[in-house]
Amino acid sequence: MNYPVNCNLQEDARNAKNKTLLKTKSFNWPVLSYLLVGIMSASTVHAENNANKETSYTLEEITVTAQKREEKVQNIPISVNVLNDQQIEDANIKDTTELIRYIPNVYTKDSGSYQQINIRGVGSFVTSLYPTTAMYIDDINLPIVYMQNQELFDVERVEVLKGPQGTLYGRNSEAGVINIVTRQPDNDLRGKVFTQLSVFDTDGDWAPGYQLGANVSTPIVTDIMYFSLAGKWNYDQGPITNDFNNDDEARKINRGFGRTQLRWTPTEQLDISFLGDISSSDENFGYGRYKDGMFKTERLHIARNDKNNRNWNGDSESLRVKYKGEEIDLTSITGRRYFSDDANWDMDMTTLPTSYMNTFMTEKVDMWTQEFRFSSSEKNESPLAWLLGIYGFTEDTKVTGDYLAGMPGMSNNTYRNTDIDSDGFALFGQGTYTIIDRLHLTAGLRYEYNSQWGEQRFTSEMEPNYPTSTMNYKKHLTGDELLPKFSVSYDFTDDVMGYATASRGFLSGGFDYVSATNNETFYYEPEYTWNYEVGVKTSWLDNKLLANLAAFYIDMTDKQASEVLSLNQAKISNIAEANSKGFEIELQARPATGLTFSGGFGYTMTEITNWYDPVTQYDYHGNELPNAPRFTYNLSTMYQHSTGLYGRVDLLGTGKFYHDATNMQEESAYELVNIRLGYSGEHWDVSLWCKNLFDRSYYTVQAPIPGYGTLAFDGDPRQIGMTVAWRF
Repeated sequence: MNYPVNCNLQEDARNAKNKTLLKTKSFNWPVLSYLLVGIMSASTVHAENNANKETSYTLEEITVTAQKREEKVQNIPISVNVLNDQQIEDANIKDTTELIRYIPNVYTKDSGSYQQINIRGVGSFVTSLYPTTAMYIDDINLPIVYMQNQELFDVERVEVLKGPQGTLYGRNSEAGVINIVTRQPDNDLRGKVFTQLSVFDTDGDWAPGYQLGANVSTPIVTDIMYFSLAGKWNYDQGPITNDFNNDDEARKINRGFGRTQLRWTPTEQLDISFLGDISSSDENFGYGRYKDGMFKTERLHIARNDKNNRNWNGDSESLRVKYKGEEIDLTSITGRRYFSDDANWDMDMTTLPTSYMNTFMTEKVDMWTQEFRFSSSEKNESPLAWLLGIYGFTEDTKVTGDYLAGMPGMSNNTYRNTDIDSDGFALFGQGTYTIIDRLHLTAGLRYEYNSQWGEQRFTSEMEPNYPTSTMNYKKHLTGDELLPKFSVSYDFTDDVMGYATASRGFLSGGFDYVSATNNETFYYEPEYTWNYEVGVKTSWLDNKLLANLAAFYIDMTDKQASEVLSLNQAKISNIAEANSKGFEIELQARPATGLTFSGGFGYTMTEITNWYDPVTQYDYHGNELPNAPRFTYNLSTMYQHSTGLYGRVDLLGTGKFYHDATNMQEESAYELVNIRLGYSGEHWDVSLWCKNLFDRSYYTVQAPIPGYGTLAFDGDPRQIGMTVAWRF
């Protein structure tokens, strides 16, 4: 578990291959550089005994809302990782994809258009709108996978909850939950302006990037009214070049977002906030290349003769009301979230002049949510701490897909227009009862009802011999779920807590908006997970060392997987079963003023226990789940001198895994090294940094394309940058 510390730790994770610059063994150099930095920083510790900037070097206690009430993270009987605003800045973390590298047993499949988050081996086999990991910003859900790579600017903390969280969070949290909590304005006037210049190192060439951001928080009326505003703009030329037209902006990103909050506290008990945000992005979707076959190109080079771009925008508004009473606390959260995504790309990803394969996709989501929570007051000293809640949502999703193939006059084009109307409600509750002074029992239950209406209009054009045909698919899916949770925890001492937890989660059913051919292939049912976890959370040496350990076993049933029905027909079916087991260790240490170590190690072993394809006669039994690294680790050292000078190094590792369920596309283990050096003064902060220092090469996606080769998405190469910030 990562804990916030009052020293400007700084650095972050990026990635690519060992160039001719370093011909020795890829792993030894990063480890050696890491150890050297650690030794050098430790050797200067004694010179700082009289430092006047920091007189204490204990770790802070962290308060989170992972269980929808304020609690110390060390007291919660589940595995939770927390990174606060200072840690995110120290590691130079830009977005949630980069943040996940600092969390053991969590991995992101980055396919450019969406990020599929995998926790403890639990992810998705199929192309689905819905994620297995739920993500929230200020208690408002991000319901589809295309929304799950969020910029992290002006946030207070990010909480990563591992294992199914169905009891408190409901649908689509079968792997876990990521909570992003933004800063609240208060009586303090504060702000920040920053600019950043960076370059990707692409085979001797440089691909520039720029960022500019600012935030301000101020009281309007002391103790009553407060306001905050934050904004950020990011431009990256990107490291990819299209050899077809020598376009060095093939993976360009031009992105901006803004966030505002108005907070009113008319009494000590009542806290009312209105929050709003807006974001947009103009991107070139030049990601995939063929790493072998007749269309092979080199690393960071593609060759395509058609457009590849993506434009998305979104906004969110919410009203949050909190009342803290003597016996009961009340919370109401009303939210709306809108998202629109337009993309088109060259599907064959080649320069073939005699044929074309293009796809045009549009997704639009408009969602409203309402949650009421009633909980025992923090002032109540009863042995029972309880929470009850009511949740409801309505969601309108439209997906349009145009798939064009062939040549003018000799084409095979298909057009799919899909409408999905979803709504549901839930009743949930959870309570913790202290039987004796140190023994705590927790039980929770959620009843959830979901309704989905799906309709698709499918049109096919085959020129010149066949007339246009149109078909309509319709399906109404309904279902209710009971999602329990049980925990027991025991405080062996004030600093050592052990626990055991069992919890259930599910991923909702849905509609195959990509390849359905009739009513029966248009829909699929929910999948489920049971998580069994034991762990211990400890603090040592007067809170200078934190060490946590968790072990888990996850049983997955009714897993959504692709079932081949015939040579030209497939269906997403609930035909697979699997399990995942492993452990994770998390450490944080602050042995001396200005010096901090943090790290984590996660081990996961997954197995498909039941999945047989009768048409292809392929048996997946015994295979590992895709995108589930056997191990992940992170190790960070930062030292800050009393003069304000600081340095940080991060080592981020990913073990071997497979990109597909057949276990044919293997990704070897790799590690990334990031460094950051800088100065932090009272108002100014200047830093130089490098991500993927040794230019390690790796792939975020691999997939075989018959007749073409293996499609691969390159991870980012070495990136070098400078950041300047002014605070007030």
